[in-house]
Amino acid sequence: AAHMELSWALVWQMLINNVIRTAMLWLLCSWRPLFRYSAASFRALFRFGSKMLLSGLLATVFDNIYLLIIGKLYSATDLGFYQRAKEFVVASANSLSTVIAQVNYPVLSKLQNEPRQMRNAFRQILQHALFVIFPLMVGIGVCAPTIILFLLGEKWLPSIPYLRLLCVVGALFPIHLLNLNILMALGRSDLFLRLEVAKKVLLSTGILLAFRYGIIALLVAQIVSSSLALLLNSYYSKKLLSYGLGKQLADNAKVLGSSLAMGGGVYVAGRLFDGPVVLALSMQILLGAVLFVGASWLLKDPVFSEWSARWGAYIRSRRC
Repeated sequence: AAHMELSWALVWQMLINNVIRTAMLWLLCSWRPLFRYSAASFRALFRFGSKMLLSGLLATVFDNIYLLIIGKLYSATDLGFYQRAKEFVVASANSLSTVIAQVNYPVLSKLQNEPRQMRNAFRQILQHALFVIFPLMVGIGVCAPTIILFLLGEKWLPSIPYLRLLCVVGALFPIHLLNLNILMALGRSDLFLRLEVAKKVLLSTGILLAFRYGIIALLVAQIVSSSLALLLNSYYSKKLLSYGLGKQLADNAKVLGSSLAMGGGVYVAGRLFDGPVVLALSMQILLGAVLFVGASWLLKDPVFSEWSARWGAYIRSRRC
């Protein structure tokens, strides 16, 4: 009975959320639908939307395939540890990346006939996204023991290695998503679907090769598949915008260096500090922020310089 009540509560939560969202959109947006049918519009939208629908269905199935495999082949306890670790990455990197992609999609769409400006906009969006997500994923991975102890308790410590490996996948996620955003902005849902199919073949191959060797092997295979999929996702960015994976990584090498330097310092400090978990986590967060800002300043990271300039201008305006 308790499980049934919980299930219905989740159903009602989803329904109420969608009703509230629809009502707010209706109130805040001046656009109103017209009850007119256009065959030409339907054909154009169907050509684009049908392929996006198939891509979305594929993504939904494979996003949950690890839960199915782990639940089937291993114990419920292992599944619980994996699920908890995944929740941290979904709530941080995946959610942030999705919001960034959704917000910037209209910007890129307006530039679809201006490849040079679109490339520059994509470059800036990617740099700003990774400036947030790279240090976040490195920080969560390094501080995983303290975070889990503080938020979940000692019994969840076996999820630490899963969380650390999933943080690598989470760090790559915004690069995947924003490269695919380019294809959506250009209206190339056919290429989007083609990439999704190719990536799922890669992922399936990794699963078939690794499932016999345990969950860690499955996650390592996921990292390898995700890394190879970056080459596929960035192929059309290089072809259509002359901005392939090599240039993308080169433009973000400084934030990666700052994140790794921060992670190394926080890891060493965490190993040396022996105190209450609240103090340990507070110390790691503070030290991580200081180290990341310092490394970004020393490396002259362009996003850090831009944000510093804007912050300085804001402070000066407030004083005036």
